[in-house]
Amino acid sequence: MREFFLSQMDFVFFVYGLGFIFLAAMAFFVWRMKSRQGFWKWIALFGVLHGMTEWMDMVAISFPSSLLFKDIRVIFLTLSFVCFVELVRVEMAKRYPRAAGLWVYAPLLLLVVGGGLYLNGASGVNVLARYVFGVLGGLLSTWFIWRIGRKDPLERQFFAVFCCLLAGYVCTQLATPKAGFWPASVFNQDVFLNWAQVPIQALRMALAVILAILLSRYYFRERKKLFPLTSDSNRVFYSTDYLAVIFCTLILVGWGFTTLVTHYKKIEESEDILAVVKTMASGIDHRRLDRLAGVPEDRDTFSYVRIKELIDAMFLTEERMDDVHLWGMRQGKITLLLDVDRDETRKALEKTDPHGIYSSQRKDLIAVFNNSEIAVQEPLYSKSSGFVSMFVPVQGLYSNRLSGVFEFSMDADEWKVNLYRQRLFPVSITLFLVTMTLVFLIIYRREQESKQAVQENERKYFALSVELDEERDKLQTIFDASHVGLLLVDAQINVVRVNSVVADMVHKSIDEILGDRPGNILGCVHAEAAPGGCGSDIACVECPIFSAAKQVLATGESLLNLEVEQTLRNASGELHKVWFEINATPIYINRVRHALFVLSDITHRKRMEAGMIEAKELADAANRAKSDFIANMSHEIRTPMNAILGFSELLNRTEISDKQKAYLVQIMSGGKILLTIINDILDISKISSGKMVLENAEFDLYALIDDTLSMGRSLVNSKPVEFKSVLNELVPRRVSGDALRLRQILTNLLGNAVKFTPKGEIVLSVSRIEHADQKDKVELYFTIKDTGIGIAAEKLDDIFMPFVQEDMSTTKQFGGTGLGLAICQQLVNMMDGRIWVSSQPGKGSEFTFTVTLHVTAEALPDKKAPVIEKQQDEDLKGMKILLAEDSLPNQELMKAYFETLGCAVDYASNGFEALELLREGRVYDLCLMDVQMPVMDGITATRIIHQEIDKDFVIIALTAGAMKGDAAHCFQAGMTDYLSKPVNFDILKAKLIKYKKRGLTV
Repeated sequence: MREFFLSQMDFVFFVYGLGFIFLAAMAFFVWRMKSRQGFWKWIALFGVLHGMTEWMDMVAISFPSSLLFKDIRVIFLTLSFVCFVELVRVEMAKRYPRAAGLWVYAPLLLLVVGGGLYLNGASGVNVLARYVFGVLGGLLSTWFIWRIGRKDPLERQFFAVFCCLLAGYVCTQLATPKAGFWPASVFNQDVFLNWAQVPIQALRMALAVILAILLSRYYFRERKKLFPLTSDSNRVFYSTDYLAVIFCTLILVGWGFTTLVTHYKKIEESEDILAVVKTMASGIDHRRLDRLAGVPEDRDTFSYVRIKELIDAMFLTEERMDDVHLWGMRQGKITLLLDVDRDETRKALEKTDPHGIYSSQRKDLIAVFNNSEIAVQEPLYSKSSGFVSMFVPVQGLYSNRLSGVFEFSMDADEWKVNLYRQRLFPVSITLFLVTMTLVFLIIYRREQESKQAVQENERKYFALSVELDEERDKLQTIFDASHVGLLLVDAQINVVRVNSVVADMVHKSIDEILGDRPGNILGCVHAEAAPGGCGSDIACVECPIFSAAKQVLATGESLLNLEVEQTLRNASGELHKVWFEINATPIYINRVRHALFVLSDITHRKRMEAGMIEAKELADAANRAKSDFIANMSHEIRTPMNAILGFSELLNRTEISDKQKAYLVQIMSGGKILLTIINDILDISKISSGKMVLENAEFDLYALIDDTLSMGRSLVNSKPVEFKSVLNELVPRRVSGDALRLRQILTNLLGNAVKFTPKGEIVLSVSRIEHADQKDKVELYFTIKDTGIGIAAEKLDDIFMPFVQEDMSTTKQFGGTGLGLAICQQLVNMMDGRIWVSSQPGKGSEFTFTVTLHVTAEALPDKKAPVIEKQQDEDLKGMKILLAEDSLPNQELMKAYFETLGCAVDYASNGFEALELLREGRVYDLCLMDVQMPVMDGITATRIIHQEIDKDFVIIALTAGAMKGDAAHCFQAGMTDYLSKPVNFDILKAKLIKYKKRGLTV
């Protein structure tokens, strides 16, 4: 039995692989028939990969030395078993979504590939793949298949048998190829062969065939439930027994043909080798052979040496020869006269002593001595090797006396490989015939099913024809009654139905439209240029109408509110742009998907939108130009204002006459008024462009009101005007909001009150408006009432408009730009409040506004708020300062001020000069850096200083810019602090003291 299977291993692998391929086909059909049982897909994939692996094994035994082919087989084997693991993973994911993701393959593949290569190379990967993926994955997948199948009582018996057989096959994978690690070193395919005298592949072949037959019976049984055939002659093709007879007949015929070819090829191979052996045997001198006694002393004889030299030469000329024995009859017994073996490397020759009498009494050898005829011995196997022997008698040239027997032995595996290669052609022919038969039967079965399905569909078609006609009439009625364009296209994007609205849009009749494509109907320029019309040009891929039709037909999903711009040709032949709003939805007619287009001409609306966008862009451009102009003018005005106000303040600190001081006060007052006007213009520009942003910080409301009133009193001068304030006790002290903008509102309103009140009083009152639903917010009520000249009633509605004043004449008594109240209104609105005024000419005015602030902490009204801590004077003498300023007046101003402080100053007219001074190694406590300078601006210079010289060097920005983002731009460049022009010397001094304390120097 063992010798039979070993000689037929190629046919075993052939049937083995065929069984799994047939199993894969049946599993695929079952999966399509029962889509709810998705595990059949993985069984089918496993069968295909495993069957191909076994067929590769069939070819591999004819070419055992191909290492690449061996590695490919291992990969296919591993992938086939991975299907078991994927089946388990997918089924677990259905029950436990977080159980196992694709990450599970990382440790498994690392274990199989890494561990296998480390333990035993590619053979180790083969063994571990069988253990991990094959055995473990296979048993788990079998358990899952059983759990799913047992839910149906009618199928429980089939699934029980199928799972038992599949589990049995999986367990056979424990008999792996021999490897150098446990358990493959103890239990493997060689151990199983020695124990059972049958190769494990034969057992696996039987299980594969039984599994395929069982699954095919199950499939045909279930298929007949869905498609019962009406003809007995057709049912035979659904019989598993019939298919089994066909396949068994083909396989047996193929096996017989292969055996016949093997027989003749074996005879041919034997004759070829015997011819070589006869030639070798004829070269041995029988007289020298007669002189050998078969004892160890023969080695020293001349005859022994000459015969061995001759055999050594034979080894060099005949590669198939593994060993040679010379036998002789001495004293009536067969005796070994000479033994020469080739070692494992097949290069060196091993020479051994004669072994004496041969006691085994081999029948083939005895027969040669008895009848002096040539004999061929079939392969014999021992525990370590196998061999094939040829026996040729050695006789004298002129006599028939037998001097000895020449035995030629070759490796049995090499003998088998040669025979397997000869058998490969008939086995391949058998495989081709069986495969073609299987394909023919499948095609024939599908054809019969298709015919029956067609008959069934025809019956249903006739039954539904009347209903379809009614639905078609309804659809046509809807098309004709619709007030929007309706266009129905089929799967080839040809128009099959259209209404009169579309015909009027394109100035064509309905008959001209039907059967054409949408692009040809609408007059698309791409369709007009394409040789085949709509859909044949490369540009049609990007056409929104054509693409929408293809997408709806392909996916079955609707496309809504699709706005399409098309260049069309009108009835007069002129090109014009048209916009359509398209809603495309799938519609099924006779179970065939169509696409219904609903078209609306939105050309007029799109043109209006384009005009509005263009107008908005023009307005935005004008607004940006205005903002840029105001920002530039502010910078240009603030730069000289810095010198005017700065020198005025320095001059005011010197010893001058009273008359000169009076003049100087007027200069400073005029400069501050001009600066106020500039600030107002900037504020109104920020507000109008949306760049005004309010801060949110905690402040003392009481202190802010006291400071504002003090400022108002300083504006009174010699006028008989009295200031009063009334603070309700419910007004909180600590609030959070934008204190600067609130101070600006109060200052503006108090300034107007002082300006227009020649005598009398000005009263500021503050109260609180309670809201029960806003615990963390407070709404404050401010009123500024004066006894001034008042405002005419017809002017009250316009008083808050920008650049509007009550007196707009050229002889007006009071100055101003008319921006203050407009700014106040905008700021109040930004603080979630409102502002209004009541007035009578000659009796005064009352301005009232509300703001909403956040409450941070309550305080008693009689407690004074902490006054802002003033910076104590500190000696700044010896402090070294670098000033980068391109304006000569501003340089002189800063020089004069720093001389009063005793500071040493170096000047640079641009950022490059400042950078060169620092590169020379000069040391400064800090640098005052103008932002806008020629050659190199302050932002660029700051970045280079921090990158090349010192990243911690203190740089204070000096800028005349006052727009939103100026300060942030400076800080992003790495500047330490920020000062705006005109520079307030008190603030400048405070910053000098601050950074001197930090001790930051180059």
